[in-house]
Amino acid sequence: MHVRLRPHRLALGMLLGALLAAAAPEATSPPTDWVDPFIGADAGGETVPGAGVPFGFISLSPDTTHAGTNGYNSNGAIIGFSATHVSGTGGGSKYGNFRVTPMVGSPSAGNLAFLKTAEEAAPGYYAVTIDTDFGSVRCELTADSLAGIERFKFPADREGSLLFEVTSHVLLSQRATDAEVTLLDATHLSGRASFTGGWNPAPYTLYFFAEVSGRPVRSGTWFAGAGYQRFEEGGTHVKGEQKTEYRNRCGAFLVFGAGRPSSVQFKFGVSFLSVEKARRNLEEEIPGWDFAAVRNGALEKWNQALERIRVAGGTDSQRRIFYSALYRSHTMPHDLTGENAWWTSDEPHYEDFPPVADPHRTESPEGHRPIPARHLPTHRLAAGREDRRCERAHPRRIERRRPCGRRRSQGPGRL
Repeated sequence: MHVRLRPHRLALGMLLGALLAAAAPEATSPPTDWVDPFIGADAGGETVPGAGVPFGFISLSPDTTHAGTNGYNSNGAIIGFSATHVSGTGGGSKYGNFRVTPMVGSPSAGNLAFLKTAEEAAPGYYAVTIDTDFGSVRCELTADSLAGIERFKFPADREGSLLFEVTSHVLLSQRATDAEVTLLDATHLSGRASFTGGWNPAPYTLYFFAEVSGRPVRSGTWFAGAGYQRFEEGGTHVKGEQKTEYRNRCGAFLVFGAGRPSSVQFKFGVSFLSVEKARRNLEEEIPGWDFAAVRNGALEKWNQALERIRVAGGTDSQRRIFYSALYRSHTMPHDLTGENAWWTSDEPHYEDFPPVADPHRTESPEGHRPIPARHLPTHRLAAGREDRRCERAHPRRIERRRPCGRRRSQGPGRL
């Protein structure tokens, strides 16, 4: 577990030579003990400090003021926690979908900027305390590949609220072109949001299905625009878009009474295919409310991924740099097998490949050695994508396996 004390900068390119040349005994602690998720989050690194699993699409992480493409700045105030992010990219932003903001007392869509303390992170886990005008909220996040769970502890003698925004995104280069949320009953909500803009301006639609662990005393929908906000208690459906006004936002709110259980949990699943697929993803990955089990499962996945390379010698600082960089190499591309919105296929499907200007000399070759089974499907993915394009443009060429050229890729999250 790493507690946030001050900003760090990700050190890339330092690694195996110095560590493997030394003759000190191999470290006995699990590799995740050496990972610091805060390394690289600031100073242009743009990595994400939040919770996820190796190559998982969910990157449940804080969004702050003064943020970059990762949605985060260690010196910024907390706006909320969104489900999706890209990590370590430059250029325009991407994702930042389905943001949840906890607050003490009645919900508000304005002035969402809360000071933070006691911030800590480990692979698959993130926690922070945010300070509001009426008390503090302890926030914990953990995730699987296509589902996440958030746990909030409010002051026992005050109401606690969750503000859910369906139009959320990181930075202003993106726009929600069509978004809606429906409160299905007292504890379930679902919806979708379509976006354009960002590093790859091609449009995409993401669906969600969510559930809360306790019954709220009040709930409804909200809509906010330039200089106003409207809350409809008892409302069950709201739609919004940012094509004409980028300050338009909308979503749902849930209010939990004083004297409730000590914590409230919010879990969700996402899908590029449908709300029903998002619901199934949630049921498969997080069927219950055991936050610790999800966290431990994520940690085990990270240990399995990172222990493929064991290092000996070097200093504690060098070992921390090495495993933190190895950890970062497992955050993207995102494994979206079963979520191919483009064509029907049983092949593995990946999105959000990092830019290849530099990683092809370092990260990509490194990844082929310890995890060849993970990288070979990406080659089949590329071949399959070209075959489909050839088949559409030149039906007979596919039989002779001739190349039909390349064109710019389009779709959700391609960077």
